[in-house]
Amino acid sequence: MFIIAEIAQAHEGSLGIAHSYIDALANAGVDAVKFQTHIAEAESSDFEPFRVKFSYEDETRFDYWKRMEFTLEQWQGLKTHCEEKGVEFISSPFSCAAVELLE
Repeated sequence: MFIIAEIAQAHEGSLGIAHSYIDALANAGVDAVKFQTHIAEAESSDFEPFRVKFSYEDETRFDYWKRMEFTLEQWQGLKTHCEEKGVEFISSPFSCAAVELLE
């Protein structure tokens, strides 16, 4: 059995929380952790009429995706952390730009 723990956006844009999840899940014995890679400019726009306020913290969905972004260096750090903990790093890209970043 291969167990994948879905972190997705549960880190709420906090790199520290993302790393904490890796530690906790590795200690729980999972085989892999899975994130989601979002790049706001590649997925959304402030000009989309359906991107309405949907949270207390973010005015629009674009703002939410922007808050969820990590830089290339931050993604590399998360992947390295996974490797150090002996778990596989997985992330679902949500745009062509995210695919390029993950590659």
